[in-house]
Amino acid sequence: MGNADRTRHIGVELQGQIDLTPGFTISGNTTISYNRLINYSVADSSSNGIVYRHDLDGNPIAGSPDFMANLRLTHSIGEWRASLDAKHVGSFYTDDTKNDLLKNDAYTVVNAMLSYRFILGSGVFLTLRGEVRNLFDALYTMSGEGNEFFPAAERNYILGISLQL
Repeated sequence: MGNADRTRHIGVELQGQIDLTPGFTISGNTTISYNRLINYSVADSSSNGIVYRHDLDGNPIAGSPDFMANLRLTHSIGEWRASLDAKHVGSFYTDDTKNDLLKNDAYTVVNAMLSYRFILGSGVFLTLRGEVRNLFDALYTMSGEGNEFFPAAERNYILGISLQL
């Protein structure tokens, strides 16, 4: 663990939305980036007193995928709203050593949402929302630190209510 003297973060993010036939919208974004260590080395000591230096210059920064994308299809009719969204995260390393054993695999997850908004009065709304996250019950790890990987939740459900005054 430590802080690099110098890193480089280069990337581009594209975002867009298309209104299709009345009530249907497709929106999304994608990020392509290049996040690298420029000046970083670590020192390890062994039990015999010899210090080993590891130069990590040029390695990817841990936890930084080079590619991410989101896509959402939304349909609205009156006060009803339904959406389906997909999120893709490219593979990334869980530490700075560029060790393939410490690499989180790319994953894609799909979520669904349905909501209804009740009009209670002038500018007062009550919205009921239901979500199914990880709709296809994908098994994946969403993050990690070093050799520890943290699994994502399997299919799960969320119910929500909000009041707008």
